[in-house]
Amino acid sequence: MPITDPGATDRVAIYTRFLLPAGVAPLQHKTIETTDIMLQMVASSRGLAALPRWLAQEDAAKMDVVAVPLGPQGIPRPIHLGSGEADLQTDYLQDLVEPTRYSSAQAAITTEANQV
Repeated sequence: MPITDPGATDRVAIYTRFLLPAGVAPLQHKTIETTDIMLQMVASSRGLAALPRWLAQEDAAKMDVVAVPLGPQGIPRPIHLGSGEADLQTDYLQDLVEPTRYSSAQAAITTEANQV
């Protein structure tokens, strides 16, 4: 049984990337708002959850869960920064955002080159 955050299944990667394209519909689907409870259900063999790698690995040390990638290379997901407009000009946010702009551009170039 998939365990996900509340929300439409058409926005949940495990559904959009794996289950729906394969024509699979789980008999049950549980939504849980907190990651700790979600992982406790996984640790007690009551379902599976698709989480960011860093979160699954961080909590794997505390609970009896294992982090495994979905698909050969995992699922790349964009991460967005929410901030007040005035805060965007602060040094600490600029220091955070600037390296990601380069990384994102480099990833796009690499992806495009691999498709040729």
